[in-house]
Amino acid sequence: MIGRKWAAVFFITAGCSALPPEQNQQGNDALLNGDYAAALDSYRAAQVAAPDQAEYYINAANAYVADNQPEQAIAALTQALLRADETLKPHIFYNLGNIYFQQSRLPEAIQAYRQALLGNPQDEDARHNLELALRQLTLTPPADVSLPSPIPSMIATETSTTPTPEPTDSPNNAEEMSQEEAESLLDAAQRNQPVLPATTSAAPGETGQDW
Repeated sequence: MIGRKWAAVFFITAGCSALPPEQNQQGNDALLNGDYAAALDSYRAAQVAAPDQAEYYINAANAYVADNQPEQAIAALTQALLRADETLKPHIFYNLGNIYFQQSRLPEAIQAYRQALLGNPQDEDARHNLELALRQLTLTPPADVSLPSPIPSMIATETSTTPTPEPTDSPNNAEEMSQEEAESLLDAAQRNQPVLPATTSAAPGETGQDW
């Protein structure tokens, strides 16, 4: 299993009018209850009312992932990147990397984890997942890529149960990839890898999404 649990749902309580936070909260409640359609309806309403709030797009991506709609989740996270500040972007890239990894889109996963590390070099989970993706890409034929178990649900609240992530290999383990080795492999792999289109996706209306 890769890295840490999916990012937490955002609970917005300030910074915008009363209505969008209430709609966001309704979406959070529905997501916690497993009602993904209702959660998405609430998040879309919040997006319409506060279109510049990146967190509402991240929360919608959470619902899409939970509802097994990865392409819609990628589109929502791409929209979040267009609105996020520099503190939030590493968090978004990490989530994108997880989606790409689960889809066996390893070059894109590597690019996303690399962007997460560029924004937050201290993110050990992103570094660990980058090493896993590099190993899969360089040591396993594409047709035989073995994925980890599904990424666990992203919902994180005080009452939820957080799955225990698989521990990272010990630094003394002979199979552990050093940062330098990972970066070396990344440089080699990138020569034939597409760049992650972080900010080039179409607007929601152009993709058919009802935001």
